[in-house]
Amino acid sequence: MFNIEDTIGFSLHHASYAFKTAMKSVFRNNGYEITPEEFITLFLISDEGVDQSDLILKSLKEKTNITRLLNRMLNRGWVIRKPHPQNARQQRLILTKKGIILKNTLLPLIQKMVIRSIDNIADADIEITIRTLNSIIKNIAI
Repeated sequence: MFNIEDTIGFSLHHASYAFKTAMKSVFRNNGYEITPEEFITLFLISDEGVDQSDLILKSLKEKTNITRLLNRMLNRGWVIRKPHPQNARQQRLILTKKGIILKNTLLPLIQKMVIRSIDNIADADIEITIRTLNSIIKNIAI
């Protein structure tokens, strides 16, 4: 008999939900109003900036969702949009000083949570899990 709880999809969903919930808790308990998606986006924007179209590909999110997310981040003063130097139709996203400070402040807090989340799991198992998850993403990414 089929049991949804025995599927990889169920485990992925629950792990993702638990991880995001733990991140939200860390942010809230330390007085930061930021979502896990906004936090990840801070790290997808390199020091040189990133094209908005590249960010859409890296994040695996819909264009409208990324636009909404970026608008919130713009309103909070974490990022700015600049015209792309070679293509006027594209936007380049750059972290502001406020965004860089936030990113650097939150990183150690989340690193502690991550260390706690993988406690008692062998490094080899973590490596296999990461490789497997990346394979799943590659297999089903649109």
